[in-house]
Amino acid sequence: GTGLFWGQFALAHSSSSRIDKSYNYVEKAKAYIRSHCSETINVQEIAAHVHLHPTYLERLFKLHASMSLVDFINKQRVDNACYLLRSTDKSVESIAFEVGYNSRQHFARSFKKFTGSSPKEYRCNQNIKNYSQNDLFLINRINE
Repeated sequence: GTGLFWGQFALAHSSSSRIDKSYNYVEKAKAYIRSHCSETINVQEIAAHVHLHPTYLERLFKLHASMSLVDFINKQRVDNACYLLRSTDKSVESIAFEVGYNSRQHFARSFKKFTGSSPKEYRCNQNIKNYSQNDLFLINRINE
């Protein structure tokens, strides 16, 4: 009867608003990470910012973002590093520290995980892409 309908409606409504709310927590966490990822940040700090328990935030994050919170932080840092590798001639080491890594080795591992190449290979490939086809033809002719 109608009791079952209203029960299902209430259940569906409460779970969808719960999903919306959990999605908002994840979006708030992402915004916080984007604006602080070059600093030393951790899950506890992010969870405190969005007023959730760290373990619960990690679970929600994985559910809505399809990656762990720590991976998201590292992905943001690598994305920022990609931009700096393309747009500046800063050393790989100075870029690593600028985007929030405390060690070159950790930076190199994360960079390779998200891009498939080392920071130096990435910069070299970007430089090649910036040439026009005609420039590449001329460079190849000169090197023959």
